Amino acid sequence: MAKRGGVFVPGMVTTIGSLPHAGLDDAVRFVLDGEPDLPAAPQLPARSWREGMLAQVAVAVPGVSVHPDGRLSLDPPGGGRGSLTAAAASPFDPAAHEGALAFLAVSRARARTGPVKLQLTGPVTLGLALVDAGAPATAAFPAATLAVRSTAQALVAAAHSALPAAQVSLWLDEPWLVRPDAPSAGAVTAILAGALAALGPTVTSGVHCCGRIDWSSVVDAGPTVLSMPVDLPGTEPSTAAIDAHLRRGGWIAWGAVPTDRPVTTDEQGALWGHLVARWSALAAAGCDLALVRRRALVTPACGLAGRTVAEAATAVDLTRRLGARTAAAAARF
Repeated sequence: MAKRGGVFVPGMVTTIGSLPHAGLDDAVRFVLDGEPDLPAAPQLPARSWREGMLAQVAVAVPGVSVHPDGRLSLDPPGGGRGSLTAAAASPFDPAAHEGALAFLAVSRARARTGPVKLQLTGPVTLGLALVDAGAPATAAFPAATLAVRSTAQALVAAAHSALPAAQVSLWLDEPWLVRPDAPSAGAVTAILAGALAALGPTVTSGVHCCGRIDWSSVVDAGPTVLSMPVDLPGTEPSTAAIDAHLRRGGWIAWGAVPTDRPVTTDEQGALWGHLVARWSALAAAGCDLALVRRRALVTPACGLAGRTVAEAATAVDLTRRLGARTAAAAARF
């Protein structure tokens, strides 16, 4: 299990990864200025299709071609479909991670002693994409897990090398946990745990999903952070699961700012009310309200790549405001 979340403080703000920027310098400046306590190494699909959600990790699966439209296809030696193997992962492809590597290279990041955040698509989502491309599930999920593990290890090694004094956190993005053909709860736990175990004891881990899911299987995989939206009913784990997660030192990153539309700072009051209402609902169901507040991070609900740069800036500004209110609420307990 990854190291518990001593690197975090209540109300700390970060983003989910993807940004709308096309320029490396602009994107790196955006995260360092907008998320000074927990900057997220940017993913830049507008700059290159290779930084798309699936492309970044699928490139590590031997026998898979990644197309500019995000589609995956199988091309094993000898042709044919459905003969994927998970014997090895392809070498790390820097072209798929230019945003993250540019972030690690700048002097402002290199001087950090606080935490930084990395993010990758997780093995369940990648495994489902490989199934869609024609691979049998028995091969797709082991291959996906190996690809995510090897890519995560390469990114973590790069971060440790470039930022030796910083504390590294890596979150897996699992949007396709919402799919009805996702693996069973027990299988999800095993797949996620297999990927998280590769991060090592010095890395704090997280799992993000911006859909309506049963979080218990994610909790059972043991991440340090559960990253979930505020405004989707039914996304809470069972009371026992979330209470256990918080009591063992886990955190929740609340996706408190919508990303499916432009937002304005005038919405701060309403969004704060939604967040407090979610906390109150958890407390009413049996969770310790003090822990809920003390173990709260704040993020936009999902990635910001679908917004303009100006809209993304407003969303991050609003996230910071909610983070400050969260820190103040936690201090009262």
